[in-house]
Amino acid sequence: MSEPGAFDPRAMAPLLWRLADRFTRGGEDCPGFVARPDWFDHAGNLVVVDGTVRWNTPGVQGGFCHSVPVGTHPVYVGTYTFGQDDWKPDEIRYFTSVLVIPFAGPARIDAAQWDEGYDDHQELEDYAVLCDDRADGKVEHPGPAGEPSLFEQARDRIRADGPRYRRHNWVDQVVDPATGANAMIFPADAEAVYGIEAEDENGELLCLVFTACSF
Repeated sequence: MSEPGAFDPRAMAPLLWRLADRFTRGGEDCPGFVARPDWFDHAGNLVVVDGTVRWNTPGVQGGFCHSVPVGTHPVYVGTYTFGQDDWKPDEIRYFTSVLVIPFAGPARIDAAQWDEGYDDHQELEDYAVLCDDRADGKVEHPGPAGEPSLFEQARDRIRADGPRYRRHNWVDQVVDPATGANAMIFPADAEAVYGIEAEDENGELLCLVFTACSF
C-alpha cells in the first residue's frame, strides 16, 4: 500500500507539476517530444497482485515491465487537449501524456534519485493499458465464446462515449474479481511509451512515471 499522503491530490499537485516540468516538453529529462499536460487528475487506484506494472498497447511487440510493491496504488493522469478551436468545439481531442504512480509521499519523492529510463522504447498505438502482468494476460485475450477482449471493449467504450472528446476519457476495469486486479485504458496520441523510476538511497522504489512520447 502506498503511503496515505500519496492519495491526496491536493498534496500531490505541486509534485505532479514539478514532474511535468522535468519529463515533458522543454524539460531537462524529456525523452523525445512529450506534450505538457493541461491538467492532472486522480485516475483511480491500481491493484497490483504480482508485483509488476506495465503500460503498453496489447498486441504490440516488445514491452517493458517494472517491479513494484504488491498492493493498491494511486494513479495520476496528465491530460492535454489537441485541436482546440472555440469555433469548432467538436474537433477538440483529449489525450494522456503522463501517468504518475507514487509509492511514497511528495517529500521523499522530491529527494529521490531518478534513473535514466529505457535504453529503447515501447511502441504505442492509440491506446495503452496500465496493469500488472497477471491482469495483462486477461485484458488482451478474447472471451471463451469469441467475444471481444476486455481491451477491445474498453477501447470501443471510449469511442462510443464520444471519441476522446472528454477530459475524463479513460476506463478503469476490474479484470480479476478474485483479487481485485484491474486495468486502466488511456487514449494516447504518441509513438511510444517511456518509463522512469525514482529510488531512495537504499534502492526503494518511490515513484514511477510513464510518458507517451514521439521522436
